[in-house]
Amino acid sequence: MAETLHIYPQESEHMDAFILGSRSALLQLRALIDKALEGKPEDGEFMQSDGEGYPLSVRCVAEAWADALPTAYDMYRGKEWSDADNAAFQAAMDGRAYG
Repeated sequence: MAETLHIYPQESEHMDAFILGSRSALLQLRALIDKALEGKPEDGEFMQSDGEGYPLSVRCVAEAWADALPTAYDMYRGKEWSDADNAAFQAAMDGRAYG
């Protein structure tokens, strides 16, 4: 069974973000972060407290790529990602931006 992990992203600039979860969920997240830092990323499976499961991808990217990634709160505003935003995100997800 997947561990319960809640990720609350920023809705706009200057707002807090939160990661809340059980000890076992946070340990699983730490293992995913460690794998990403080693250049061997894996996806994890977590769930919300309502039982809805979701996959979580953790990737390590070079600083230049990290600075090029679009912000999550742009999605909340309905802003479309540019071609450059999409390219940076895809490079991060498929490992081309590994740092």
